[in-house]
Amino acid sequence: MKLQTPLSDAVSAYIKAKPLRFHTPGHQGVFDGPFFEGSKADITELSFSDNLLYPDGVIKQSERMAADFYKTAGTMYFTSGATSAIFTAVRSCAEYGRNLLVGKNAHKSVFNAAAIFGLNVVFYDAEDDGEGYVYPASANAIEAALSRLDDVAAVSITAPDYFGRCADVGKIYGAVKKYGTRLIVDEAHGAHFSFSGLLPDSAIGKADFVIDSCHKTMPVYSGGAILHCATDKLYADALFNRAVLHSTSPQYLTLISIELAVARLADGGEELYSRLYDKAEGFKREIAGSPYIAEEADAERGIERDFSRLVVNCGDYSAHELLRRLEERNIYAETALCSRAVFILSPYNPDALDGLAAALKSISLTEKADKTPFPSFLTNAPVYKAADAAGMSRGARENKGDADYGAAEYVDAENAAGRISATEIGVYPPGTPIVSRGGVITPEIIEYILRNRVRVFGLNRGKLAVLHIPKLGR
Repeated sequence: MKLQTPLSDAVSAYIKAKPLRFHTPGHQGVFDGPFFEGSKADITELSFSDNLLYPDGVIKQSERMAADFYKTAGTMYFTSGATSAIFTAVRSCAEYGRNLLVGKNAHKSVFNAAAIFGLNVVFYDAEDDGEGYVYPASANAIEAALSRLDDVAAVSITAPDYFGRCADVGKIYGAVKKYGTRLIVDEAHGAHFSFSGLLPDSAIGKADFVIDSCHKTMPVYSGGAILHCATDKLYADALFNRAVLHSTSPQYLTLISIELAVARLADGGEELYSRLYDKAEGFKREIAGSPYIAEEADAERGIERDFSRLVVNCGDYSAHELLRRLEERNIYAETALCSRAVFILSPYNPDALDGLAAALKSISLTEKADKTPFPSFLTNAPVYKAADAAGMSRGARENKGDADYGAAEYVDAENAAGRISATEIGVYPPGTPIVSRGGVITPEIIEYILRNRVRVFGLNRGKLAVLHIPKLGR
């Protein structure tokens, strides 16, 4: 399907005209150096280039054509990442209730959005996969949670997960609609699903909001994301909220890359992903008989897997050692998680699989994997609700007779046992918390933090943010 590229065309015409620039950004498109090769297209809101926050020109045209391709009521671009799109979706649902039903594999941005917009986080049940991570959401688990919970603003699920495992979003949407609420799908790692029949089905058309983090799997500059809206009302609300939440300095290079990537893959995605699929299958055959196994779909649980999310299991050995050994060979993976090494495949790196296969066959690991379970200590009943733990009003503090009551203070991890967390704490990637704000920090959590300090998020200058609550002896 051929798509037009109105934004890219307008900026290209501007560059071709060799203008005298007296506008932001300050490099003026002439600053030399390898990191400024695309600077001529790095512009601002000019008479021809529209305004992302209030689109009425080439950006509006581009988003409209994208919406027609994806068959949505509205498709919106973001240059400040999927986090901004998630914030926009959550705020657009906040008026409908006070509870947000989420999975324990949710990205930290979901929890932050809930706290900022005054929603109480409630978790639906999910099966542990044996290494502390959870399998994708199921319709039965979500329906069971909804049957026990009133005043639900929305349900938020992550599909696919960090390992490329997919949920049955259509079935989940049916359960959500049965209870009259809304479904937000964080499809950050599945932005490419719409471009080939060899890939899992996208959640678009099966949810109220779908967030695609384009830069993760498409040829898009970092920060590029899309929000898909199912109805005109949701689209109108999302447009309003994007204007509130998005940076007023959108990155035009990123906007252009979104437009061009969608157009390129809409036209040639089937051919590109067919070649990638063949190379991925050849890679699996090449490493057969080695100590490494490429994880496959889970037919027993009915879980489909994205073939372009290559997860190499090292068995009893450490994937962290594998990544170190690969980097010695100038090969860089996405991440290591216990015995799993994660590699992102795209139509733009299929031939690199030959080098990866050769490297794997030459590497013998010696370090045993740390099989200590990823501590999933998120609960449905934190000591304080997330919205309260985000920060108490000054009036509430004064009523307690303590100006610092409920304020955050910062302590060393070794001294944090029994304290109430003022924020989400976890490891990145995958960005999933192990304790939510309002939850108790346990000795097990502290041990995990100390063991993974380099990858931990939620620390402030090496310390943990906890609530000052004297009645708990603090």
